[in-house]
Amino acid sequence: SHKVDIIPRFNLPILPPPWLNIIDMFCILLLTGSIWYRRTFRKPSQTAEMREWAFAAICVGVMIENIYCIATGKPVYFSKFSRPLVFIVYVRSIRDSLKKIMVVAYQTKELLV
Repeated sequence: SHKVDIIPRFNLPILPPPWLNIIDMFCILLLTGSIWYRRTFRKPSQTAEMREWAFAAICVGVMIENIYCIATGKPVYFSKFSRPLVFIVYVRSIRDSLKKIMVVAYQTKELLV
């Protein structure tokens, strides 16, 4: 019989790290495919193109790290910290909210100085 790790107090099974790395790579590939598909129907602006290059660099880093961690059995680090960056690049409403927060912070800095 196969021993399955359980999350304490919840009795939920935990997937092994290599499976989580494979799921992570699959999700990144889905996001990349949706960005590529969306790009076929409209011409991106200059900032959108810069975001796509940043997203591509993050994706390459995540893929390399996940493949390395699957091969060696070591834990991932970059992938965990890059997930918020992926959503910032991918979701417009999050970018707009962060821009508003930055504007408010900048205006508040001017009032305090």
